[in-house]
Amino acid sequence: MFLSQLKLTNFRMFEDLQFDLPTGPIIILGNNGQGKTSILESIYLLAISRAFRAENEREVVNWKTIDSPNPTIVDAVVHGLEGRTRVIIGYHILKKEEVKQNFTPTTDHFSVKKEIRVGGVKRNASSLIGFVTAVLFSAQDINLVLGPPSTRRKFLDILISQSNRKYFRTLQKYQRGLKQRNSILRAIKNGTSQYGELEFWDDLLITEGLTLMFQRMEVLSRIGVDASNFLWELTNNNENLSVVYHPTIKLGDTINDTREVFRNILLQSRQRDIQVGTTQFGPHKDDFELSVNNSDMRLFSSRGQARTIALALRLAEASHISSPQSEPLILLDDILSELDKQRRQKILTTIAQYKQLIITTTNLTDFEDSFLKRSNIFGVHQGKITPYQHDVEGFH
Repeated sequence: MFLSQLKLTNFRMFEDLQFDLPTGPIIILGNNGQGKTSILESIYLLAISRAFRAENEREVVNWKTIDSPNPTIVDAVVHGLEGRTRVIIGYHILKKEEVKQNFTPTTDHFSVKKEIRVGGVKRNASSLIGFVTAVLFSAQDINLVLGPPSTRRKFLDILISQSNRKYFRTLQKYQRGLKQRNSILRAIKNGTSQYGELEFWDDLLITEGLTLMFQRMEVLSRIGVDASNFLWELTNNNENLSVVYHPTIKLGDTINDTREVFRNILLQSRQRDIQVGTTQFGPHKDDFELSVNNSDMRLFSSRGQARTIALALRLAEASHISSPQSEPLILLDDILSELDKQRRQKILTTIAQYKQLIITTTNLTDFEDSFLKRSNIFGVHQGKITPYQHDVEGFH
């Protein structure tokens, strides 16, 4: 899989960006604040249907252009299993108020409606997932090790969803059911609902939740082996990684074996759930343990060690998503400067096998000359991207 064209209209800082992408390694060079990460964000948006840096989707709108008749658009030409296909994600402003001087993209002056088109046909997010596949390496990946369980769950959900669209639809059903159950729990506490209203949602959470947990357990066992092998190579055969799934309920051999176990836990925790207004057990509370040489890295990892483990997890993710027919886009967001020379070289050697990889950086000294010679280098400056020239102002 690869992209041949990318056009951004009123996306983040870009009012009108047009980028023709070659295959092979692509290096995007630029100073901080020039939009390098926004380009990767727009590409990753095509894969997961959400902007990974935005808490609210209106944040991707270039707020300086909200009076423009042109919506915010990510427009890409994708080459994959279905041949050459145009994928468009647009954000239409639904309402806006007078913009004040202290306006920021996170205020409530407007809202947006997202529209997805694949090959000219309207699609929803669940049908887009898996059409474009991508793996993003970023500095925030350190939170896969040191961050909260929610970060690791999100990693696992995105990984599985990109290779199994049915999993994503199950996840959506579970999340909607969880929201409804939590609403009823709060209503029971307030005296406006009855216990019997929980039964339907308990059944839904059991059915969809167990499907998620068993799928997570299976996939995590496979990527755990790959991640362990990658970490072994990255650390010169010094660190042995173990990845262990920790669901909030004890899983049996099959879903049917575990159904009553889950039901009993929901019944036993019902009073506590009502008191706190949320469901305490289920896949939304899962975690997985990362241990190196029998030490839990969530508790005892240094930042350097955590970065390396996160790299191993991302490499395992790319390996899992790949197939003989297709492979993901590889996106590296300015992470090489944080690695020593040996690990940089190993990472670049490993990802060089992929058809298209896009790497952002503030300088070229992190790359070997041999890698630079076979890379296409572009400079991004003040909202424009051009083939890199050493004498261009702003790229010294």
